[in-house]
Amino acid sequence: MNCSSSLADGLTTDRRDARRLKAFAPTRLVDITGVRRAHVLNISSTGALLYCVGGADPRGVVTFDLPGMSINAAVQWVLADRFGVKFSVAVDTRDLATSLQQGQ
Repeated sequence: MNCSSSLADGLTTDRRDARRLKAFAPTRLVDITGVRRAHVLNISSTGALLYCVGGADPRGVVTFDLPGMSINAAVQWVLADRFGVKFSVAVDTRDLATSLQQGQ
């Protein structure tokens, strides 16, 4: 998936405005198929990149947990076992960083 767009002058911009935090955090993922083990690969205040064997429904909704929080999100794209999600409600990046540190 290409998340960049070209401007008239030939420059390229990333459409994702939110700063992403790198992670490899195990999580419990809940979707239409049930409860599965997954990993958060990176995360921002508005979305995340997840890895889960079997991927996700491209039009699905998921919930995943991080220490101290549960996040609801809509699947935006799927590429094999990796998929991007957009959060239903933005999460403060500082809260995400704290949660990821607690999970280590």
